Amino acid sequence: MKKIKKEIDFDPEEVGKAEFGWYKAHHVKDYDEVKRLMALVCQKQFGLKPEVAREIILVKIAAAQEHDLAEKEGISKEESEKHWDNGERLMFKHFEMLKKAIDETE
Repeated sequence: MKKIKKEIDFDPEEVGKAEFGWYKAHHVKDYDEVKRLMALVCQKQFGLKPEVAREIILVKIAAAQEHDLAEKEGISKEESEKHWDNGERLMFKHFEMLKKAIDETE
């Protein structure tokens, strides 16, 4: 695999505020803002188009939701394992999409 160095220029303060902002938005259950800010972080960190970053982040959020379901009180071990498997599959998809998007920007 040939590695190509890619220059990505982003403002660390802007990205840091967006990253911490989605933590705060999650705390107050403003999930639209969580999605917006997570996508902004992804967009800026990796030099992606906004719509591409959003699609990638939606898959990551779906994986996190499976994590939450896997740890839900009162579900069977089998049900929990199903959610862990789904979450892992979605996280693989997230990183495949991210890699492809980064490769396409080079």
